Amino acid sequence: MLNIPRSKTQIYDKVFVYRNLTKSCWSIKSCQGEDSGKVTGHASWFILKDVDFKVSEAGRQRVILEKRKNVHAGLIGTLVSVKFLDGQFLSAQKLSLPEDFSEELVQYNPYQNKTFIKSSDGSPIVHSLLALGDDIRPRIYSYESKELNLGQTNNITY
Repeated sequence: MLNIPRSKTQIYDKVFVYRNLTKSCWSIKSCQGEDSGKVTGHASWFILKDVDFKVSEAGRQRVILEKRKNVHAGLIGTLVSVKFLDGQFLSAQKLSLPEDFSEELVQYNPYQNKTFIKSSDGSPIVHSLLALGDDIRPRIYSYESKELNLGQTNNITY
């Protein structure tokens, strides 16, 4: 069993999230404060709002050249819900989704695409209102709508 330290990450923190292939989880890096650029948590699933899908072209080219994976792509956004590997669960109390929300499976393959793409039609995706990364298998869903209601913070430990 992995020895996972307690996460420093909090709801409404700006973070960079990427799939950690070594630990089979999502790694969360802080984008603010004294921990900026450092991994501050490992999660089985997460929800981000106001999400930018980022790919470092130099990192992607290194993957293609070396045929070896490295961290060069992920999501930047505001954390609104997360289940950490240490059992801690953090979430906005109310996450109400409007009826007009649409779900889109998102994928990234550095050998085939320069950006994250929508699985349905292969079109690039660079921004989304919400994104969810789940623990069933490494996949990301993007959600779009005109409005989103996020309530107060709720910290729960299982």
